[in-house]
Amino acid sequence: MLDLAKAPPGCVEAGGRLYRINSGFRTGILLCRLLEDDEVDESLKPFFALRLYYPEIPDDMDSALERIGWFYRCGEEISGGEGPGGVERRCYSFDCDADYIYAAFMQQYGIDLHTARLHWWSFQALFSSLSDDCLFTKIVGWRRAEITRDMTDEQRSFLYSMKHAFALPENRADSELERVLMHGGCCGGIRIDPPDGHAKADKNQRR
Repeated sequence: MLDLAKAPPGCVEAGGRLYRINSGFRTGILLCRLLEDDEVDESLKPFFALRLYYPEIPDDMDSALERIGWFYRCGEEISGGEGPGGVERRCYSFDCDADYIYAAFMQQYGIDLHTARLHWWSFQALFSSLSDDCLFTKIVGWRRAEITRDMTDEQRSFLYSMKHAFALPENRADSELERVLMHGGCCGGIRIDPPDGHAKADKNQRR
């Protein structure tokens, strides 16, 4: 979550030491690709994530990965209401929807994502605030919408058509690393504990 009184973090604390991280939005998108890539061995994903984020990989890899999870969630605490089984399946893909996302940022903010330099947290704030006028937002809405019996035949037919036209690739397996980053656990032989909340986040940003 952004704090307008200070800049978003460019460093995190791991194993009692501060480390610079790659905080740009492209790193977050690359992590999303890694999480969704079924061809990458799950046991290797934690190490690839470390290489993505840290120019210098910390000795305490457990803490380093937990900090990636905290940073990836934009400093948000893990929701206690979500079960251990999962991360909610996204209704968008940074790869499949790249054209729509690019157009949405140009339309609403005048930001060219090819040349923009945005912090991941700033990007996420803008991304989550895209208006309903953007085609991308409408596509996500169609994917999420449930077809119910109280709809008219015309409404059902339209929604079926939109779901088919903008369907994402099926059978995307939930990444074990994604689950662990969001909920804590073990992946690739590395233990990632759930973050201890805003106290550690505030400590990181004060330094």
